[in-house]
Amino acid sequence: MVDITKCKGEGCPAKESCYRYTAIADDYWQYYLVECPFEIIEQNESYIKVKCDMYWGESQTSIYDNLKCIVNGK
Repeated sequence: MVDITKCKGEGCPAKESCYRYTAIADDYWQYYLVECPFEIIEQNESYIKVKCDMYWGESQTSIYDNLKCIVNGK
C-alpha cells in the first residue's frame, strides 16, 4: 500500500503524470480524496493548462522522501 491519499483522477487531464493517481492502491485499505481537486486554467486546441494543489509529480516524490527522513530524524 502506498502511504498517501490517492486521487481517482475523474476527468483530470494530468492524472497519468500524477503519483496520486498512478500509485498502486492497497487491495484492502486505501484513502482517496473526496473530489478530484484540479481546475482547468486555460484551454485551446493544442493544450490544456491545469492547476491542482494536490498534484504529485516526480519532483514531489523526492520532496516526500526528504520529509520522511526529517520526520524520522535521519
